[in-house]
Amino acid sequence: MKTSLKRSLFVGLAALSFVAVAGSTTNANAAKKKSYKIDFNQASSSSTATSRNYVPTGSNALYTKAGVLKSARKVADTSTLQNLASSKKGNDYFRGYRVAKLSNGSYYMKVVTFDKAYRGWIYVGKTDPRTNYQSVSTGLKYTDTTQDTTSSLTDAQKKATYQIQNPGTTFEAQTFKAPAYTQYKIGRNTTDTTNYKEDTFTITQAAKRTREGDQWVYVNDAKNPSVNGWILQSSLKEATPSTDTIADNAIRINLTDATGKAIKSVDYTKDGATKGTTLATDGKTLADTDATAITSLITKTLAGTANASAFTSLSDTQKATLAAAKFGSAVTLQLGATKSVGNDQTTVSQVWNATVYDSLSGSKSARAAGKIATMIPFFNSNVNFTNAMNKFNADPDVKGSKNDVISKATLQAAFKKDGLDTVYLKITPTILPRIGGGFLDNIDPTGLYMKANLDYDALPTTIHYGDKIQLSYQYEGGALYHKAFNQTIFPNITQNADGYYELPINDDILNAILDAIVRYGI
Repeated sequence: MKTSLKRSLFVGLAALSFVAVAGSTTNANAAKKKSYKIDFNQASSSSTATSRNYVPTGSNALYTKAGVLKSARKVADTSTLQNLASSKKGNDYFRGYRVAKLSNGSYYMKVVTFDKAYRGWIYVGKTDPRTNYQSVSTGLKYTDTTQDTTSSLTDAQKKATYQIQNPGTTFEAQTFKAPAYTQYKIGRNTTDTTNYKEDTFTITQAAKRTREGDQWVYVNDAKNPSVNGWILQSSLKEATPSTDTIADNAIRINLTDATGKAIKSVDYTKDGATKGTTLATDGKTLADTDATAITSLITKTLAGTANASAFTSLSDTQKATLAAAKFGSAVTLQLGATKSVGNDQTTVSQVWNATVYDSLSGSKSARAAGKIATMIPFFNSNVNFTNAMNKFNADPDVKGSKNDVISKATLQAAFKKDGLDTVYLKITPTILPRIGGGFLDNIDPTGLYMKANLDYDALPTTIHYGDKIQLSYQYEGGALYHKAFNQTIFPNITQNADGYYELPINDDILNAILDAIVRYGI
């Protein structure tokens, strides 16, 4: 995991400094184009992604770069953009993702249609759109791709339970992260609902797609929360209302087999418990008394069933899951998946990838953009990752037979328990001299860190025991972290749950440098 910070900074800064601006306007005659200076060309903040959905006005064309710049080529004329403006398909919306300003005071925005058919720069007036992305003018007009209709839901609809009429892989049977084609690159949440044909759902939100005019609802599946998402309201049928609620002082334990199929559910209650609090006081370490009681409860629940032999005691992974469970809610324990018999130890690679944030969609890039191997600075310590990696690589919960598939729940619990879920990586030189084994790195509190979160979406679809996994991480932008003793330099900043102080970075240039570090490797 070695690379050069110096090289990365130069590459990153070079990319920031020399990237060519693009834009367009139909008011320029190519023969009379002047030489204009580019004042800036900046990517839009990911936090404003959903505020950058547009329809073209049809008054300005789309170009490969600002229309007043030499060599600018037309991508789409005003007639084409007028057709896109009146389209009834969500795929024809535009998402803006870069802003540029020329020396003549004109602003341009780079946009792409949701289906990626058209991409280019368009003139948006003399006012900086970054001050309010919803107030752009001239070539673009902000649009709400959906209309919130939650208030139209009746009390009966909110209390009712539903099932999917025709579960499967069709568009109508799938759940989405947002109503389909209303946000750029925000797609399906569940592609196949066949296994959830018996599940019941509740409706919590409703929305109408502006262009298509159909009604969508957000559904929750208490048994399998991973299915939660938006679905066409017409795809649901009403089921028998459920009266089986979870008591405030109880945790419902849903037991499934290794494939995720539901077996049984049982409630673990505790006198004096408060709804919303975790079973373990710190949310991490399950008390022996609770472990013993839950083991007995599960054993009795499974007695006489075909799955009785799948459970003898709680694994460390299951204990970690239960420790973080909250009273008044449900948790799922997968049986059998962690009981694979064998000596094949699952491990993670010393080299990992970076998942670059996509400013277009406001989410992770679907292709884990860049696939940048190694994210550790020159002369700095990767001790936090190394410690977590060594712990995972010896974790008995991910040891078994190479013929068996490790469940997602087992992997996620192990990653979290062993410290690979969130890793703080140092980007400044280590002050204390380096020696092998990371001994001094473990005790050196100096320096600045970047926070990286494990990208679960980038994991292989199927992982067997004994596999070597190359992980992908996504950096949290807009802040650095440090771990000094008795921090008093920065007021109103306290240690987070991981023991680090967050230092917000509000300067655009510094954020651009950090973004370059992530994109081009550190």
